[in-house]
Amino acid sequence: MSKKKISYREAMVNSTTEYYEGFEKLDKENVSVFKDALERAWHNRDFEIELYWKRATYFWTFLVATFSGYFIIITNNDALGDYPEAPLLITYLGLTFSLAWVLVNHGSKKWQENWEKHVDLLEDKVIGPLHKTTLASNRPSVSKINLVVSYFVLGVWLCLAINSVSEFISSEQVKEVNYLKARILTLFEIISLAFLLLYSSKTGKNKSFNFKRRLLKE
Repeated sequence: MSKKKISYREAMVNSTTEYYEGFEKLDKENVSVFKDALERAWHNRDFEIELYWKRATYFWTFLVATFSGYFIIITNNDALGDYPEAPLLITYLGLTFSLAWVLVNHGSKKWQENWEKHVDLLEDKVIGPLHKTTLASNRPSVSKINLVVSYFVLGVWLCLAINSVSEFISSEQVKEVNYLKARILTLFEIISLAFLLLYSSKTGKNKSFNFKRRLLKE
């Protein structure tokens, strides 16, 4: 038996008759299993959305603290003391946190969409195409805007890191021992970023299907 690929087809709902059509086709028998599964899928979806914004708050706390520390140090020469490599360390921390935030946003969005797809499939057996029936007008996605902001913050930290490296190398007061510290910090940062990218790539290989729209093909 050949397996059919799950997909959506485009359809417009232009009247109340078309709106109620999907609900009237419900099979009233043997829906208890689908109902339980739908409730669980809704619960997991809402839980993922809650976690998404909690994670965003978590990373913003670290990033704001890191931004504050960086600008305090660069505007106060006395704060450096015997640690001229301190701006490097802070910018590397900011770069790591911001990259992790980008990857976490992608992972959180993936799991949210996963449970939304379950809802799309299950609701037809229980309540009809309620979740799949949406306004035709397009509006900006809140989660996508948050993802764009995380990319912007990553770009800012990357620029700050490049600037810190440049200033550190051009400084005439830096001793050889500090150059060694800077090399160790840079090597550690490269390893950290590589680990984040490789790990996220490895864990993101699970196959998933993409739905174009909200109406399932028979």
